[in-house]
Amino acid sequence: MNAAYRTRGWEVNFMWDRFALVSVIVLAVALNGCGQSGEQVDASGSDDQAGDDGQADGSGQAQDDGQADDDGQADEDEQADEVDQAEEYEYESPLGQFLGWSNNVNFDEEEAQAKMVAQELQMQELAATCMREQGFEYIPVDSSQREFFDEGFEGGGEELEWGSEEFVRKYGFGVTTQRFSQEQVGPDLVGHNYPDFEEQAGEAGFVDPNQAYIDSLAEPERDAYFDALHGVMNEPEFDWMLEDREPTDAEMQEMEDWYENEYEPTGCMEIASREVWDEDGSRYQEFDDEFGDLMGEMYERVEASAELAAFRAEVEACVSEQGFAYLEQDEPYMHFEQKLEEVGLGWSDPLEGVDTEGWTDEQFQQAFEDHESQQLPPDQLAALAELQQEEINMAVAFDKCGAGWQHEQEIMDPIRVELERQFLEDNKDRLAPYEGAFGNG
Repeated sequence: MNAAYRTRGWEVNFMWDRFALVSVIVLAVALNGCGQSGEQVDASGSDDQAGDDGQADGSGQAQDDGQADDDGQADEDEQADEVDQAEEYEYESPLGQFLGWSNNVNFDEEEAQAKMVAQELQMQELAATCMREQGFEYIPVDSSQREFFDEGFEGGGEELEWGSEEFVRKYGFGVTTQRFSQEQVGPDLVGHNYPDFEEQAGEAGFVDPNQAYIDSLAEPERDAYFDALHGVMNEPEFDWMLEDREPTDAEMQEMEDWYENEYEPTGCMEIASREVWDEDGSRYQEFDDEFGDLMGEMYERVEASAELAAFRAEVEACVSEQGFAYLEQDEPYMHFEQKLEEVGLGWSDPLEGVDTEGWTDEQFQQAFEDHESQQLPPDQLAALAELQQEEINMAVAFDKCGAGWQHEQEIMDPIRVELERQFLEDNKDRLAPYEGAFGNG
């Protein structure tokens, strides 16, 4: 595990700790489900239907057009009402309100963005001071143009709203249809069009102000620069790492304990990050240590409710009538991942068996770009075509039967709200120090 990877891993874990409790409360709302559909479609994403309402010839054209106009207006009015309802919907969370989180899932992104930019700038300035103390130049990176709460890279299926009727008809669950690039699958199947990281960064206009200085350094100085910025690996070599095997639960716990109790950051960026973020992170951790298990039990009670069980049984029966076995939330992904593995289309390392010692970043980048642009062989394309058709048909059936988080949310919300109110009452004195503690301000 190299230093840069370890640093990124710490940042990811830390941010997870920071937002884990928020995720628990808003998960049921934040995840999108499926819309209303029920038609089987081609894996190519065609929207053609089995029949048309309009006349192919000229007979009755005026009447058909008038009816189409009326129906179209009615559809537009209905869609507008749905949009209005969606915009008016406010997620109710008594516990979230008590802790200072906004009730509205559509929180103030502008305010949150400004706060993140200010904290990022503080971290960059601390890192710059640290680097100068070690004899290097470092210009703080301006993050004011960075979108901390964007919707991800454009491309692939993201030109359609995830889980919408259009998305389901074209991408299914987004597993087999988003595994390979469009170049790899050719024009007749569905692939992704994700730009690479450098392309995305270039489109955003990002320029590293330190790049010219980095390029001016000789290789040994450059290595020392990155060691100072990102740190050096100082973790022990655990047995499972030396033996190149998966760790046991006890071994994973041993490593987690080491990071929690003994690990000390060595890179300027990580040291600065801890200084800026650790106060908030410690507060969240303190809350989680005291109430995490109780909150987990509370939401397990929501999951175990008779109302939710009845709803899922109804959806399962409907899906069965459509000719498919019912799969719960994350199971479609695992189902089609396994099917991809079975036909030799699972995840693979394009550089397996290649001697990459001494490769530059540009060589690695080129190798992966070449891999993404090489079309799959005919037998794999045929196997993928069958899987994409199966996935889309299954997703359309699930869609028709009302599977998805937004439907379950209607069942879960009233139960969860009552349990949160009871939780606040039962733990009133212990919760008092945390009232408003996690607001956006």
